[in-house]
Amino acid sequence: MKKRGGAQEFIMTYGWAILVFAAVISALAYFDVFNGKNAAPDICMVGLGFACKDAKATADTLQLTIQNGAIRELSAFSIGFEGSAYDCAGSQSLNPSDPGIPGNGTKTDKWWYNATAVSILETRNIADFTFTGCTNSLRATTDFIISYTISGETVTHEVSGQANLKVED
Repeated sequence: MKKRGGAQEFIMTYGWAILVFAAVISALAYFDVFNGKNAAPDICMVGLGFACKDAKATADTLQLTIQNGAIRELSAFSIGFEGSAYDCAGSQSLNPSDPGIPGNGTKTDKWWYNATAVSILETRNIADFTFTGCTNSLRATTDFIISYTISGETVTHEVSGQANLKVED
């Protein structure tokens, strides 16, 4: 006797597994697991002696707080931002630790903040750098370079940093 209904038996046997698999994929999609925005963590790194204390990106702003970590008092300081920050229309430093830090950046090859004859003490926030008029989409990435002189010395040092941030709603 010939056995009929092989396709129906196959569907009944494996159909449940296919249904469970589809339900799991649907649940993962519902909880936004497949969203590329959540794939990489927020990172803000800077070279030895400085710290990136806080960083945030929205659709039209980028904010970074840089701190003088373990370096002694600074007598000269410059920081230049490029990448997503460079594409922003405006830039300002809020809450500077020293009045010698300019309130507004100068846009040339980077957004520059050049401060001379300053006294930035160690473990103090240098400033909250805020960029406005940005067009950030999913992630905002900016590279920056810090040039500084330690009080009592004449040699200028440089460190670099990078912020790679998820754009918040």
